[in-house]
Amino acid sequence: MKLDSKSSCAKENLDSSISQIQGSKNMSGVDDSFRELLEKAKQGDAQAQYELGKKYDPSECDSIDNDEEMAKWYRMAAEQGHAEAQLKLGTAFMNGTGVTFDWEKAAYWLHKAAEQNISDAQMVLGFMYMEGAGVPKDYKEAYKWNSKAAERGNPVAQESLSRMYAHGKGVIEDYVQAYKWLLLAGMQGENVSEGEEWLRERMTSEQITKAQELAKEFIATGGQGE
Repeated sequence: MKLDSKSSCAKENLDSSISQIQGSKNMSGVDDSFRELLEKAKQGDAQAQYELGKKYDPSECDSIDNDEEMAKWYRMAAEQGHAEAQLKLGTAFMNGTGVTFDWEKAAYWLHKAAEQNISDAQMVLGFMYMEGAGVPKDYKEAYKWNSKAAERGNPVAQESLSRMYAHGKGVIEDYVQAYKWLLLAGMQGENVSEGEEWLRERMTSEQITKAQELAKEFIATGGQGE
């Protein structure tokens, strides 16, 4: 699984002086906002450190591509408990971007972010426990983290949770719940046609109707999104 790949959005040209920055060097000509952000980050402001990491993050639009600087600032923010930075740092270790590839360190930082209810971190942890990547293979833990992310509206986790219910991995097999989560994932753009066909072949019309009602109830009670 590869997250935070190069963004597809078109990148605009940055100020020529900023594009030459390497770390904190060569500050002449740097615009005031960048200089202010850098000063706050140096003073230990976790949010500024996170924002500075994004400035160097190749997955962000309008960034100065510098993986090492990206990882450095994300780490500083993550060590202060910044949840989004913990997700970014965990992802960096998972992809080997700016740091040495390391599944165990990825799992460590993703756990930190997941415990702060970052749904993408919870979703990736679910994958890691399913596959035994950086953590012991454990379907119950995979179910736990996929459930948390799915409840927060993460469509990838919803599709994964559907498969767990459909095949009884980490949870008792339940086609109604499987179809409910598949419907919710599909509403957010996930390709669920194959799974939907598989489930409908095995479900009664009453079960399908129940799953549809549960999906509507989830949306009506504000289950989607964070």
